[in-house]
Amino acid sequence: MTSASFWARQGILAVAIIFTAISASAYPGGRFGSYQAGCGGFGCHGGQSANTTVTLEGPRTLRTSQQGNYQFIVANANNDYAGFNAAFRSATGNVGTLVAGQNSQAQGGEVTHTGPTQENAAGQVVFGFGWQAPADHGTYTFYGAGNSVNYNGNADNGDVWNTTGGITITVQGATITSPAGGAAICVGNNLTINWTQTGFANFRIDISDNEFNTFTTIVGNVAATAGTSTWAIPAAQAAGQYKVRLWDVGTAAEITRSNAFTINGAPTITTQPQSKTICEGSPWNISVATNAGGATYQWRRNGQVIAGATNPTYSQTIATAASAGTYDCVVTSCGQNVTSSAAEVTTAQSPGITKQPTPVTACQATPITLTVEATGTNLTYQWVKNGEPLTGKTTPTLTIPSAALTDEGKYACRITGVCTPQAISTEVDVNVTEAPGIVTQPTNKNVLVGDSIVITLTTKGETLSYQWLKNGNELPGANQATYRKTNVTLADSGIYTVRVWNSCDTITSSNSIVKVTPKAGPGLLTVSSESIALGEWAACSAIDTTFVGLVANSGGSPITITAVTTNASSIIELVGVTVPFTLAPGSGRDVAVIVRPGQVGERTGTITFTTASATAEVDVTVTGTDALSTTTDTLTLAASTSGAEKCAQFSVDAACEELTITSVELTGPGASTYELKPGTTLPIVVPSGSLRELCFVTTAADGGVATATITSAAGTASVVLRRDVTNSVDDVTNNGFAVYPNPATTELRVARTEMVTSMVLVDATGRSVFSFDPAGRPEVLIDCAGFARGVYILSIVTPAGVRHEKVILH
Repeated sequence: MTSASFWARQGILAVAIIFTAISASAYPGGRFGSYQAGCGGFGCHGGQSANTTVTLEGPRTLRTSQQGNYQFIVANANNDYAGFNAAFRSATGNVGTLVAGQNSQAQGGEVTHTGPTQENAAGQVVFGFGWQAPADHGTYTFYGAGNSVNYNGNADNGDVWNTTGGITITVQGATITSPAGGAAICVGNNLTINWTQTGFANFRIDISDNEFNTFTTIVGNVAATAGTSTWAIPAAQAAGQYKVRLWDVGTAAEITRSNAFTINGAPTITTQPQSKTICEGSPWNISVATNAGGATYQWRRNGQVIAGATNPTYSQTIATAASAGTYDCVVTSCGQNVTSSAAEVTTAQSPGITKQPTPVTACQATPITLTVEATGTNLTYQWVKNGEPLTGKTTPTLTIPSAALTDEGKYACRITGVCTPQAISTEVDVNVTEAPGIVTQPTNKNVLVGDSIVITLTTKGETLSYQWLKNGNELPGANQATYRKTNVTLADSGIYTVRVWNSCDTITSSNSIVKVTPKAGPGLLTVSSESIALGEWAACSAIDTTFVGLVANSGGSPITITAVTTNASSIIELVGVTVPFTLAPGSGRDVAVIVRPGQVGERTGTITFTTASATAEVDVTVTGTDALSTTTDTLTLAASTSGAEKCAQFSVDAACEELTITSVELTGPGASTYELKPGTTLPIVVPSGSLRELCFVTTAADGGVATATITSAAGTASVVLRRDVTNSVDDVTNNGFAVYPNPATTELRVARTEMVTSMVLVDATGRSVFSFDPAGRPEVLIDCAGFARGVYILSIVTPAGVRHEKVILH
């Protein structure tokens, strides 16, 4: 090459020169789109010339995706510079991937020069590039155009170009079209392998279930152009997932492998369905897995086919109680089936509260109980107070053994189970009422007549009520924590207490002793109470007591007691009282006495205090009660015989020193058939703490019921005497009669009287006070309101005999 044109100096491709009517354009940075036609149709200077040679050096055969390195050489003896444009083509367009190299650049599936390139020492302009073959095998065409320029700065005919024409490039490869991925073929059937290929002569076909770490050759040599081959799968072939590959016999290299497919034999279950607990109302599923691709499935519940359940996984969107049962799955493949193991599915319920806790108001130190009731499966409970869990409170019933004020709050119970969601009970209030308590006790007061008294105390507790008392008697209107009284008199002297209470408890303060002293004036004889009641005592008891401050001088001057007397010395005995004695103003004196009731019933005695100018009396009342008692209320003597004997033991009340039995009286319809045992001598002394015995004998072979009344000065006792009638009492008892209440007050009931023919109630004298024929009635009511107090005999007559019951009315 001896000269360079203007256009070559601009780096223009021969295939890319464009003239206009008044100007020319150059392509010093490369030219695209001219690889096949060269400069034809573009108005290039010069034209196509055989003097410009274009040559492609590089591989004509590649494997799919393999990169080949190429040189495009342009030469012309008359020019020193050149450019080029090239591409690899399929029927539809550019293919593969071009990689820029020596003096080249790649863009849009084409390659071109980076600028005007000068020839080398051999007179050649060399452009280098790489091409990565496409993934699809086949034959492709290379097209290239080279432009040789004189680089003289002028657009003249010295710039000439040429093209390579189509150069065939073979891209070797193969594609297995069957078996398709995921296909399933049973042992004993034919496996057909189909493929397409380019550039190979012979294949070996292998099969493997482990990505060809190991393999079996199933076709040793087959013409690559055959495109298909068949292999009979042996019956002993292990089931599993496989791939086949094509192996080039000529180069001893793997060409391609198929996607995975399955060879099935008799199905084998690889994952059994699992037993489980499911929650009602929630979705659930159960699964089975097998090594057999393309297998069919049929789920069963309790041995019955589930319609439509033909997938490896059986599911329900909402579990119900009917979902529970025994599930298995029949798996079928290659004409054979296998049944999975059975899985037990049980249903569970979410927690649901059926009974809410209720608010509680409790007293301090008393127990508190909150209860919740719920349904659900495997429930657990957690009580919370003010939203915070209570340690250890994990049962349906929350118990606080002794409520404290700090236990007040809002309580609820959180209930969880196998299934969600948890249930939370209604939040309820627990209120603890503080019990009454006295912080500061009332104190004693000493005042003068006409002054005021103020007695107070401090308390604790909620919603307290007050009641002040003087000498144990309530003071009307004194209902505050402080008791006030103005212009006091001597009568206001006494012992003051206050009763404090609320719904939880009642307490009484300690004593506040108020002493009112006269300012001046004569003495005044007074007594602390004009009437004293001692209540009930055994008639033979001696009540040794002291009346504190019974007599007093409420005046302003001393007084002298000249006499202290009683009107009934047998009831009240003064102890240690010596007269005369003097009482200073405002002072008092205790009086010791012994009170003896002496007999049954109310007794009253009077103590009289006498001065020179006045007297004062105190009535003392006591009620004597029976002091004699017996260890048995009925003696049953042998029937049909005279001289039968039974004994009863008697004792005296512990408050008595002794008691004397003075008489024994027999009354009733059978009184003449009994007597006190001959030789018994009255009176009989019964010491306290000892027992004395009275015995009775029958005087005739048969007789009715009688009452023995034992009398003493301190009361009476009675014993019912009756005959033992064989088969009568037991038969009546077995009929289940019931007599109640006993003792009775205003009425007596006899139940289950359907078999009774008649009944009679007689008093201790044998007088009938009630008789009745039940006539099949189930119960009889006896009105006792008008009967005298004492012992009665109820005789119940049935066809089987007579039953006698002792009845006490009081």
